[in-house]
Amino acid sequence: MGYVEGNLFLVWVSWYSRYTCVVSYRRSRTLDESNISQPYRRILSYIYRVTCHHRPGFPLTETTYNDNNGVTTLRLPKNNLQGPLPREVFTGLDDLVVLELQENALTGKIYTDIGNLKKMEYFKLESNFLEGEIPTEIGMLQELEHIQLGYNNLIGSIPESIGDLAELRALGLHHNSLTSTIPSSIGKSVNLFEVYLDSNSLTGQIPPTIAALTELTDLRLRRNQLSGPLPSELGNMKSLTVLYVDANQISGTIPATLNKLSNLRELSLYKNALTGRLPDFNNLAYLSHFYGDHNTLTGFIPSWNLPELKHLFLYNNKLSGRLPDFDGMPQLVKLRADGNALTGYLSGKSLTELTNLEQLVLSNNQLKGTISTQLGTLQKLGKLILHGNDITGNMPDEVCALTRDHVLDELESDCGGIAASVQCDCCTKCH
Repeated sequence: MGYVEGNLFLVWVSWYSRYTCVVSYRRSRTLDESNISQPYRRILSYIYRVTCHHRPGFPLTETTYNDNNGVTTLRLPKNNLQGPLPREVFTGLDDLVVLELQENALTGKIYTDIGNLKKMEYFKLESNFLEGEIPTEIGMLQELEHIQLGYNNLIGSIPESIGDLAELRALGLHHNSLTSTIPSSIGKSVNLFEVYLDSNSLTGQIPPTIAALTELTDLRLRRNQLSGPLPSELGNMKSLTVLYVDANQISGTIPATLNKLSNLRELSLYKNALTGRLPDFNNLAYLSHFYGDHNTLTGFIPSWNLPELKHLFLYNNKLSGRLPDFDGMPQLVKLRADGNALTGYLSGKSLTELTNLEQLVLSNNQLKGTISTQLGTLQKLGKLILHGNDITGNMPDEVCALTRDHVLDELESDCGGIAASVQCDCCTKCH
């Protein structure tokens, strides 16, 4: 055991870093060297300065101090930092406003001492290997605006104390192993503009209180184990532009109140247990992507007036009736309605006027008649899948010309076998 008297200076070096940092400790202090951990050493509670000598070509903004030489900003992203996150980060840097250690290889846990960092505004530790639970003491940081802890190995529940963070603007807890329910208290953090809780193991229902977040623009709850209905209160979240609830166990119908989300751009509800009819979406003038596939939706596909819609995925449901009029969806690029019970003819002027269409997949329905020659006018069409229907006749030369021009790379129909219902010499695959 060795002892050192007086001010102590230790060099904190990341060999792949943009700089070398010298950590100094306040006043006389006796140090037990056996407690110094690698690679950081041990940043004791008497730390008062981090001085960084930057390598040429990088900005001088990673570390800043206040008038008392207290560290206010510690920004060390993408520096190949490894080993346990020192507890002393939470006990010795009580002037810290910005802590950004994302995209390193840090291990260990977030200590309950985080409650000491009362001035913290930015807390970014995503893309590391942190474990353990999120301490409830995080709710003591009344100045906190950004929490980014995604892509770690965090477990346990989301603390109810999250709702105590009145200044919180962004909450990123995605890609962890969090369990339990979404706390109803989240509705109290009314300044939130983005919430990423996707790719965890969250259970229970989506709390209706979340609809109190009227400033929220981006809500991602996908790839969890959430159940129950979509709250009708979601329609009150008028600022929403992105709503991802796919790959859960959501049941019931799609709330008609979603039509009130006039700023919505992307709506993803696929791989749930949704039932009932597709609602009126005609108020969603900016909607560009709607994914409703892999549910148990019934009824017909509405002739929506969605001028910005580019992706419409409704495959693997129980939809029936004729193909809709697509005049109100002129920007469609990808249309998938395969694996339903659609009837009627594969013709219709509105389909052939979708000049931006790149993918048209209508296989495994009950469509009949012949294939319209006008499909050959779709000069961007790269994928046309039609097998598993009651379509007969010859593949039009106009469509085959798209394959010869190397535009149409995937063309599939019921052209296989002696009793083929479609004669097609240009198809890339016959069923």
